[in-house]
Amino acid sequence: MRLTATAVSDIGRVRKTNQDSVGCFDDLSLYLLSDGMGGLKDGEVASRLAIDVIRSQVQGSSNGNGMQGDDAGMLKAAIATANESILHEGESRGESSGRSRIGATIVALRLSPGAGRAVWAHVGDSRLYRVRDGHLALLTADHTVAGAAYREGAVVPLDLPHTNVLVQALGVSKEIEPTVGSDDVRAGDLFLLCSDGVSGLVTPGVLEQELARDLSVEEKAGNLIRLALEASGKDNASVVLVQILGD
Repeated sequence: MRLTATAVSDIGRVRKTNQDSVGCFDDLSLYLLSDGMGGLKDGEVASRLAIDVIRSQVQGSSNGNGMQGDDAGMLKAAIATANESILHEGESRGESSGRSRIGATIVALRLSPGAGRAVWAHVGDSRLYRVRDGHLALLTADHTVAGAAYREGAVVPLDLPHTNVLVQALGVSKEIEPTVGSDDVRAGDLFLLCSDGVSGLVTPGVLEQELARDLSVEEKAGNLIRLALEASGKDNASVVLVQILGD
């Protein structure tokens, strides 16, 4: 199987900085999205650190050549390293300025099209969706009180509420426990990684409708950002779209 992917991030209509960061690393079949937390540009630093560190860790791992292996373990280890990096950066900034520590969410997707497998991991409330046969499914349960009931394998409801109160995020604690998942992939599958500036403003029904349209991933991504901005644009809005193609 082949795949095509794109990433778009927009500052929105209200925020003064864009604290979201995205990454499409086709050479690693790795797709990342992070939503930063912190004052001024601190959140932007945290989310970019998350993306850069995870990419570097995957690239340097034994699986960095794109071959199938323990992708779940690799993603968890990479996220743990990113957490340490953000903690260290936050502590350094706190010592010099007295400002609060920085933090970020992360959602990571690793695909093995040749093996027909997808593996993902997340911390926080940035989300991973999949459209299959025209139907939308939410594959991640937010690290919030509302999401707790669905993190042990239960089907996550599309109307899972956004609370903006996280029980886990990168850069907050030395102890981090990413939630991981995996599934087979099929030709036609479309994966959406997004920040809450999209999933919190665009309803699941509209997401499903837009993602099922016969458009390129670039056009779909642009439409989702536009809809988030039209809904208020009160937050940064970011999406990564990955489409599985036929042989």
